[in-house]
Formats: sequence, structure tokens, C-alpha cells
Amino acid sequence: ESPGKFSRKLRSYNAPAAQNKGPLKAAHQPTTTQPKPFKFQQTAAQTADKENSSAASRPPTAAAKYVSAAEHLRKFHSATPDRFRTLPRSELNKGPIQPKNAPVKAVARVTIPVTPKLSSKTRTPPTTVESQAAKAEKEAEEMKLHQFKAKKFDPRIVSENGSYGLPKRTTPKTTVPVPLRLQTSKRCESRAGKDSHGMTPVKQFRAQPIPDDMFDHA
Repeated sequence: ESPGKFSRKLRSYNAPAAQNKGPLKAAHQPTTTQPKPFKFQQTAAQTADKENSSAASRPPTAAAKYVSAAEHLRKFHSATPDRFRTLPRSELNKGPIQPKNAPVKAVARVTIPVTPKLSSKTRTPPTTVESQAAKAEKEAEEMKLHQFKAKKFDPRIVSENGSYGLPKRTTPKTTVPVPLRLQTSKRCESRAGKDSHGMTPVKQFRAQPIPDDMFDHA
């Protein structure tokens, strides 16, 4: 069913009657939906088919000349396409076609350098900064206070043959080797001393006599 017939069956749009009764009452009144026909998007193939069908339905003009398929093929292989044809110089130098309402492009000119107007030129140096003359006077006073004074020559430099001011060298004693005193040797010595003084008596082995009943059972 076409969209036009569908829209005719629907109710017509009527303005709400509550508009003249004040803004508060009109806001709560629901309004009728106004129907609109659908606008479906067509693809490129559909538009091409539509154009072909309309062209086929048109009557042939008298100026149209019949060209066979073989002639079309010959022209396709032998003729030069339009995209490869060069235009005359007069048309090439024109440039792109500008629209009527296009703004006029300004002519490019050489840039003239201008010195920047910085605010540092108008600034004055602070008063706390010392001048060059004050700095020179201060340095001269410091040089007078810290003047170089040479000391007298010390004769010990010559008498001690160059060892003056150096620490005296002492010869260390030769290392005397000492035997190790391990705890195991101490324990052995203590045990030997106890045995010599009789502090730990040695237990003697004594065999027991054979019982007489052992031969009777044999």
C-alpha cells in the first residue's frame, strides 16, 4: 500500500482546544500525532535501474544513430579516452573555476620585518643592584684586608734533608709466631693430669665363676 493512501486513512491533525485556556491547562493536554510519509533511502543500484527504465520508456529521437556492438568495441580499443586528452594552454592556465560569490584572494606580498615592542625596554633596574664603581671599591677593600704576607725561611728544611713536615717513619717489630692453644689439647692435658694423680681410678675387669648347673644340663 502506498504511503499516500496510508496517510489519508489516519486522523487529520487538529490543534488542541486547550491552548486558549491558559498556559497551565494547555501544558497537560496531550496533542494528536501528526503523521508524515516515510522517506526510504534508495541504493545506487536502485537509482540506476530507475534511470534505465525511464530511458527505455522514452521514445527514440530522430538524431540518434544506430551503432553496432562491433563498432563500439573497435572504438573502445582504438580511440583515445577523454581523460588522456590534453586541453589547450589557454584553458590550462585559467585554473579552477571560481564561484560567483567566492571571496577575492589577497595578493601575496613580501613580509616586512617589524621589531617586537617588548615591555623589557621600558623597565628600570631595581635600586638594590650595585653599580660597577661600587663593586670595584668593595673588591679593592677586600684585597687590602687580605694581603699576601710571605713567611720567613725555615732552616730545618735544609737540615732534615727533605723530611721536614713529613710524619716520622717507625720500623715495626718482627712478628713472633705463637702456637695454637685449642680446647681439645687443653682437655687432653687435664685428663692426663687427673689420671696421674689418681683422681679417676680405672675399673678393673673381674670374671665371674662358672655355675655348676651348666654342666649338669649338658
